[in-house]
Formats: sequence, structure tokens, C-alpha cells
Amino acid sequence: MKETEKIEIMHFDQEGYLEDGKALYETGKKMTALADKVADEGYDAVFLMGVGGTWDELMQLEYLMNKFGDRDLEVYLIHAAEWNAMGHKRMTEKSVVLTASESGTTPEVLEAVGKMREMGVRVFAMTNPEGKIGQAVGAENCVMMASDHGAGGCDTCDAKLESLRTIAECKMKEGVTSWLPTTLTLSPKVLEDVCASVAEYMKNQEFAKTPGVHLEGPFINPKCCGAQNPAFVRQPDYDEVANLNSIAKVLLVSLAPEMPGAIEFIEKATANGIRCSAGHSAATHEDFNRAKSAGLAHLTHYCNQMSPLHHREIGLVGSGLLDREIKIEIICDTIHLCADMLKTVFKNKDSDQMLMITDSLACSWMPDGPGDLGGLPIIVKDGVARLQESGALAGSTLKYAHGLKNVHRLTGKPLSDLVKATSWNQAQSLGLEGLGKIAPGFTADMVLLDDDFNTCKVFIDGVEKYSA
Repeated sequence: MKETEKIEIMHFDQEGYLEDGKALYETGKKMTALADKVADEGYDAVFLMGVGGTWDELMQLEYLMNKFGDRDLEVYLIHAAEWNAMGHKRMTEKSVVLTASESGTTPEVLEAVGKMREMGVRVFAMTNPEGKIGQAVGAENCVMMASDHGAGGCDTCDAKLESLRTIAECKMKEGVTSWLPTTLTLSPKVLEDVCASVAEYMKNQEFAKTPGVHLEGPFINPKCCGAQNPAFVRQPDYDEVANLNSIAKVLLVSLAPEMPGAIEFIEKATANGIRCSAGHSAATHEDFNRAKSAGLAHLTHYCNQMSPLHHREIGLVGSGLLDREIKIEIICDTIHLCADMLKTVFKNKDSDQMLMITDSLACSWMPDGPGDLGGLPIIVKDGVARLQESGALAGSTLKYAHGLKNVHRLTGKPLSDLVKATSWNQAQSLGLEGLGKIAPGFTADMVLLDDDFNTCKVFIDGVEKYSA
């Protein structure tokens, strides 16, 4: 047959594809083993339980099982919230329940699982075995179902080289020459896998460069989780971070300084060249001062998930405005901070203390719709990402240069001053030498923008890497 057309699959990772296939095969083997166990033990009925999107997906499974299953197989689809209120007259201690939860924390499912286990009903779940539902069901009855999302549909916590390459390419196209892959509050094993993937990317940095990792969590205040998974929150543990640092350079850790052991952690981390930032925190101004004395250098995504300004306790928001040394991260999408708050902050803080960030998610560079953040379902509407369950903001879809555009037009500050908050300040705060300025002896990392702040050209290490 004559070749008339070539189809190129962008960023196809054959090794990753094969690894995914192996993982899926192993998952299938575990599911088969669980099914054989149920068959051997016997059952009187099968119940498929979910809420929301999971309930919709299980509806299809119910149809197929009733249409093509054995004649004596009885399959029922139940809604967890409805079952909690009314039960089901056909469910007995001999019944089997299959449920699923991407977040692992769905409250209706968690409540139902607890009641069913008390009844003696066998429950199996497609969920993270380390989540609340997984713990309630028991790891032996869980099957982990993986999902892939982030800038360009990929997330740092995918723990895949190809995901990092895709994110780095997206970052480069929006005017970023160096970036910090940022983790979520997840299990130690997942964080190890993430660091391993970052280390692999650092060997061949084809797009935007990464000098190291930002650990956002897991040492946060459980009352200030925001879009972090509360199932994995834990107390500060320097040995855990030291282990991650041995896999890939950890440059920054965001934690709650008021939590037990946090001050000692900050002291030890700072002494070993790891910067600490306060985030997802209910710290008082006194807590802030103690943490700063121990080495605290930043405030993470300022104003979001931190103690607010009050006239009798200024909290972290007030501490950020008052202190003349602490650097503050600003998400400049006019959503996380409204336009007036952005103007207030840039009017009252020195430009040398400002760090513009995006806090962008997998859904950045993607259309509106559902997504995932560390196992927590999110929904993006009109470019704004929120948790499906609580409606809380869940990071941004902001493109970096557009954040600079917002600040420039809101504040009227000259670009010659503002660009320090996009480059030099970050390099200085992280101890990165030779970056952040156009001057003799510095690496030629440069971005050319048009009048509307769209990226025209990107130079990394003196090489043109992108041209619009």
C-alpha cells in the first residue's frame, strides 16, 4: 500500500505506555482474584454503589451485568446517600457491594461503607487503599485505579517523565524558562515516585528547566487543607524530606509553622539548604515570628488557605504585609486575589519581596470540564477550578505571562520593576546562581512578549526553544 500520510503521536512515551499496560494487567489479576474469592464464598446479590459521576458510570455496569450475567445473578444499583437514609430490603450479610471513589473521601460512600461492614456485608472498592474509604474497606479489598491530568492535561503527581515534559513544554510556551514541579499532600511512596520522575527529567531538560522540587504539604494544618487531600496530612518529618531530597533536589517545602514539630523542622531544613514557606496554615503572628526566626523565607499562595487579617490578630496575611523581609507568592489571576487586593499588596510591599506564581493545575491549557487534583475531583468552569464537593478554589488555569499582564495593567507599575517578581526574586529566594537577570555572567534565559503579553519567543541557555 502506498504511503500517503504520516500520523505523528506527540510526546508518545513507549516505555511509559508499556508500563501502564503492565500496571493495568496486574490490576486485572487482582480484580479476578477478588471475583474468584467472592464466587467461592458465595453471595445472594451484588450491589453497585456510588454518588454523582461514579453512580452514572456504575449504571452502565449494572445494565451489562443484568443483561449478560448468569440468570440467577441479581445486581442492584444503589445511591450511597439514599441507602444511608433508607437501606435496601434485598441487602443481607451474604450480599456483596462494589463501590468506587476517585477522591477516597466521598462522605456518603464512607458512611455507607461503615454501616455495611457493621452488617457483615462484604465491600470491595476501586479507590486509593490509603484513603479514608480504602482504610474502611481494607487494603486487601481495594483496587487502585489511576488517572492522568496537569498543564496540558498532565500533573506533576502523575509521577511520569512524559507528564513532566508536557508540563514543561506548556510552561515554556507561556513564558517560563525555569519552574518548580510542585507536589500535593500524598503518601510517602507517591512523593518518592514524583521525585524520581523529576530526577529523570532533570537529566534531559528539553523544555523549561527545573532546578528542583517544591513540596506543598504534606505537613499542613488539616483545618486549612483547601484543595489538599486530608487523608495524607501528617506532622513534619525531616527524615522523610531528606529521603526525597536524596532522589531529587528539594528546594522548597510549604508547611504550617504552628503544627507540632514545625519549628524544629524549619531549623533543620534551613540548615541543610532547603527553604521553608508557610502555607495551608492557621498560624498567628506570634507563630509567624517564631518560624521566621527559625528560617522561614516565604508565604505560599498569599491570602489563600492562611489565617486572615483581623484587627486583634493579624495572622499570616497581616504578617505578610507588615514584615519587610518575608517574600510572598502571589497568584495574579484576579480570582485568588481580587483586583483591589492585588493593588493593595503591590502598593504596600516592596517589589523585591514579591514572587508571582501561577499555582497552575493539570487543567491549565485545557477546556472547561471535570478533572482531578491529588485524587480530589474538581470542575473547571469559565477557567476557574474548584473542588466538586466543597466549591473551594483548587489552584488556577493562569498562564504566567498573563499574570504579569494583570498586575501591570492594575497597578501601573513599570515592567522594569515588575519583572523582578517574575525572575530575579525567585532566583534569589531559592539560592539559584546565574539566573534571573539579563547581565554579563548570567544564563541567557529570556522571553519576548508582544504588546498583549503573548509569548513570541523563548530562549533557554542562549538557545531559541520556542517561537510563536
